[in-house]
Amino acid sequence: MKLRAGSLVIVVALFLLTAPLVAGAQRTGKVYTIGTLSLGAGPSRTYGPIFINALRDRGYELGRNLMMEPRYASGRMEELPGLAADLVRRKVDIILAFGASESVAAVKATATVPIVFISTAPVELGLVGSLARPGGNATGVSVDVTPEVYGKVLEFLKAMLPSVARIATLGHPDRVDVHVYERALRELHQRLRVELRGVAVRHEGDLDAAFAAIASSRPHALFLVADPVILHHRKRITDFAAKQALPTVAGTEVFVVDGGLMSYGPNVGELMRGVALYVDKILKGAKAGDLPVEQPTKFELVINLKTAKTLGLTVPPSLLLQADQVIE
Repeated sequence: MKLRAGSLVIVVALFLLTAPLVAGAQRTGKVYTIGTLSLGAGPSRTYGPIFINALRDRGYELGRNLMMEPRYASGRMEELPGLAADLVRRKVDIILAFGASESVAAVKATATVPIVFISTAPVELGLVGSLARPGGNATGVSVDVTPEVYGKVLEFLKAMLPSVARIATLGHPDRVDVHVYERALRELHQRLRVELRGVAVRHEGDLDAAFAAIASSRPHALFLVADPVILHHRKRITDFAAKQALPTVAGTEVFVVDGGLMSYGPNVGELMRGVALYVDKILKGAKAGDLPVEQPTKFELVINLKTAKTLGLTVPPSLLLQADQVIE
C-alpha cells in the first residue's frame, strides 16, 4: 500500500465486517479477537471481504486463529460509547474504528486496548498527538477533508454540467467531525460560487423525509458524504436520484458502481488493506502509538458513463482521459 502524508477527502468513513464465528469452529494456537465499531447498520459487503482477505494473506483465518466482534450503532450516535465499552470489557485484542465518531468513542473508552482507525482530523479530534508520533494507543489512516479535494469532484461536475449552482449534501449531522466538512464546504461556496445545502440523515428512517426535502428544493446535484448510514443505503439513494434525474457525486467509488454519476477520492479497498497491515504489526508486538498515522497519496476519478447518458450529460473527452475507471 502506497501511503504518505497528504490531503484527502472524505470520506469516509466507513464500516464493515462479518458476523461472529460459529461456535465450535476448529482453532489452533493463539486466537486473536478483533472488535469493530461502526455507526452503520451492518457489515459492508464491499469492504469487509477485502479486509478479511488481506488478513488471510498475512496468516489470519476466521475460525482458526481469528475471531470478529462487530458492533453496529445503526445511526444512533449516542450508542457508540456503550458499544466501545462493551468491546473493552470483552478484552478484544484490537478495536477497529471506521469513522471519526467511532474513533473518538473508542479512544475515550480505553487507554490500553490498541485502536486502528480510519478518521478525519485525528490530531484535531484528539485521537493522536501528531501524525508522525501518535503516542497513546491509537493509529491508523487520516482521511482529512480539504477544500482542494472536495473542490476537485465539484470542478469535475462543473466541467460536465456548467450550469450547476445548487447542490444538496446528504450526511449525518451529528458526526464529531461535521465542523471539518462544514469548513471545507464554506470555502468551496466562496471559491466555486455554488450553494451547498445540507440534508440530514441519521438513520434509515430519515431517508423518506430527506428525499422529500431534496425533491422540493430541486437542487442541480446531490453530494453524498460517505458515512456508514449513507453507505449502507447507497443503492436506495442512487435509485432515488435516478428517478429525480439528479446527478450524484461522492468521495468513494461504491456510489458510482451503484448508479451515481462520479466520485473522486482514495481507493477504499486499498485503505482496508492498509488497516490489515496495521493489525498484523500490532498483533506481532508493535505498539499502536509508535506507528505513524498515514494518508493515501493516490486519488481516483470514477465516472459512470451509463448514468451520464441517462441524465443527458456529455462527458468531455478531457475528463474521460483523466478518469481512472469508466463504468459503461
